[in-house]
Amino acid sequence: MVQEQRFAISDFATHAHEHVLRLKATGEPELLTLDGEGDIIVQDATAYQRILDRLDSLEAVAAVRESVAQYGRGEGKSARSGQNLLREQHDIPLSN
Repeated sequence: MVQEQRFAISDFATHAHEHVLRLKATGEPELLTLDGEGDIIVQDATAYQRILDRLDSLEAVAAVRESVAQYGRGEGKSARSGQNLLREQHDIPLSN
């Protein structure tokens, strides 16, 4: 949970412009609280996109690792076998 930047939702509503400037300048999220409890995270769109990009990369690496592990256990198919299967399923002719 984010601890560094905590603000009441009412403070954000009252001073939104200052919060937006700080969010853009630091790239760090802010935790907005309601009745003292963390309720919502706000973050600059560029910083959020960086997180999504990192997550996408990590998920791709995890998928490749899982595929390698499956193939190692004999559960996978060769690339050629996969290509042939796709050609059959989608009626794609062999190219010369």
